Amino acid sequence: IWQKNSILIDQTNGRFHIGPYNRTLEVRGIIADDQGIYSCHIRIKNSDIFINASAKLIVRGVPIITTNFPHIQNVDLQDKTIFTCNGTQTSTNVNVTWYKNAVRLINQSSKTRWLDS
Repeated sequence: IWQKNSILIDQTNGRFHIGPYNRTLEVRGIIADDQGIYSCHIRIKNSDIFINASAKLIVRGVPIITTNFPHIQNVDLQDKTIFTCNGTQTSTNVNVTWYKNAVRLINQSSKTRWLDS
């Protein structure tokens, strides 16, 4: 038996193919939603013994910024504002770099501060 995130794998979409005797699982055309924990469950014939094995699939991809910045942000003098830059789940090993008027901003300057979420 093959499962993804503890749910039986649905073969009806044509992207998942289980090989002869359920020994292999092939995932075709990987998409971000395929990320998760895949497991196979084997029952030994004529017994109540089960063997389980799991593997984590991490889908790598080009990061997509999912934050919508306002085109204009009005702030009163001496007030503060926070800009947030979020990426898709497939964004791994991503570094965010901030610029103001095409000049790179340095973290922890007197006027800027990075907040990690």
